[in-house]
Amino acid sequence: PITILGSRDFGGLRDDGWVLLNTSKDLTEIGLADLVARLGPGRCLPVPATEIAREHLGRPLPNVPLLGAFAALTGVVSLASVQKAIRARFAGETGEQNARAAAAAFALAEREPAHA
Repeated sequence: PITILGSRDFGGLRDDGWVLLNTSKDLTEIGLADLVARLGPGRCLPVPATEIAREHLGRPLPNVPLLGAFAALTGVVSLASVQKAIRARFAGETGEQNARAAAAAFALAEREPAHA
């Protein structure tokens, strides 16, 4: 199951769960070292989604970059499928900007040392 958490209470997260956080900080830096250790390499990922959105969209809308990172982190959906859905939802240049934002977050997630 996928859960969006509004607090730092990860007690209900299964040991095979995934954590994707909109932050530019390292997860150990924000007090989540125990969670990273419990879940293991590649299951926790910080993504500066707001910054990626600002760069590609000119606005702090992190949802699409988080979708791109989710695709890379979990492999549940391909980047191509995410971009196809984005382009179906947003026409023209807005769709292309969002598709690029998703791709940027996907690429960042793929480069994470714990993900490799």
